[in-house]
Amino acid sequence: MDKFCERKTINNKISQPVNALSAISLLIVAILVIVTKNTIVLTPLFKKLFAITLSFMAITTFLAHKNPTNKFLGRLDIYSMIIFVNFIILANITIIRKISDKQLLLLFLALTILSTILFKYLNLSIFIILMLILIVSFTSIIFSNKLIKKDIYIYTSGIVFLVALIVWKYSKTGQKLCNPSSLIQGHAIWHILCAISIFLMLKFYQSIEFMSE
Repeated sequence: MDKFCERKTINNKISQPVNALSAISLLIVAILVIVTKNTIVLTPLFKKLFAITLSFMAITTFLAHKNPTNKFLGRLDIYSMIIFVNFIILANITIIRKISDKQLLLLFLALTILSTILFKYLNLSIFIILMLILIVSFTSIIFSNKLIKKDIYIYTSGIVFLVALIVWKYSKTGQKLCNPSSLIQGHAIWHILCAISIFLMLKFYQSIEFMSE
């Protein structure tokens, strides 16, 4: 047993099956991204990067819980979250500044390289910095008078994510929501709530239209 609470199974290929399999929820949202109809915001490249970064996070989450004692997989799991947040920040910038798909791709590659370097030296601090930038970027979209959108989706997404954070905090080993032998794991619920939050984010992007000049 480690900080993720779920008791490791013995003689099983997946050490923490509930936590690991809950990563499928993220993969489902990635599929929904791909099949969502193209819009002025959800361009083919936008959707591909969205789905790829989200799928990468789903896969690393599964692997990290399949073998929770592997430190490399644990760091890779955190790194995948950073890559995903990078994409969402840049996605928001494309909406605010109306940059092209080519610029989006180049900026994503540049920020990914920079984040990789910073992650080596700053560890989780880089994730906190990126989350603050993410909040600012969404705030800029919400208060923009040049966009038509359904803000209820992003507000609800934020609320769901806050609930997910609370569950994550209190479902660690030794915390109130931790029950190592239960089939209902708080950390698995954290994964599922994050998937719901991201799906609502997708709906928010889908609702965005640019007002006529």
